[in-house]
Parts: sequence; structure tokens; C-alpha cells
Amino acid sequence: MTPENYFKTISHSERDGRHIFEIEIDGQHDVFKGHFPGNPISPGVCNVGIIEACAESVTGGPIMLDNVKQCKFTNMIRPDENCRYEVNVAVDMAGDAVKIVASIEHRGKTYVTLKAEGRRI
Repeated sequence: MTPENYFKTISHSERDGRHIFEIEIDGQHDVFKGHFPGNPISPGVCNVGIIEACAESVTGGPIMLDNVKQCKFTNMIRPDENCRYEVNVAVDMAGDAVKIVASIEHRGKTYVTLKAEGRRI
């Protein structure tokens, strides 16, 4: 779960079975005062929370990630360099079961990849 007002969705589209969200992180959010002062970096848990929130938009309600199969942080999301990112989410639902394959990217550079399973709650 991300802190309140940590990011906002600019646009949402669907292409080839994937949902593409353009988001903007609030580079002045209080979370950056502690992570880290003078060297702000988006916390990994917030990055996963962004993906989870986007997936919830696709499923139409809250989900609980029960099993993170793979999560890679390949580059640091730094609000002093860029605040707009593309979140690519593929969601497979069967009943209440949810499978997610997602990434956070900007201009061809990948910052986070996630494969997870969960359920709608």
C-alpha cells in the first residue's frame, strides 16, 4: 500500500491485454524526507504499492498480494530526476484469484518488475 497522495494517475489505456498507466509521483511527498534526506529515492514498498494500486484499478477493487514470485528493483526511482513513469500491468483473474505481471518504466528504462499472485478481497 502506498502512502496517501504519493502518486496520481495521469492516464490509463489498454494495449495487447496489458494496462498502461501513466503516473506522476509527488516528489515533495513527506516519504522523501526520510528516504533519504538530500538523496530522495522511492522506497521499494511504495513501488510495489503503485503496481498494486494500478492492478486494483483493473480488478475493480482491493486485492491482497499473497505470493510475490519475483520482484526486481533494477534502477532507482528518483523524484529529483523524473516524476512521471509508465506502469504496465497484466492481470489474470480466475474467480477471486489474481495473477499480476507488471513493470514500472520510463523511456525504455525499467525500474521495477513484479510477478505476484493474490486474491480480491
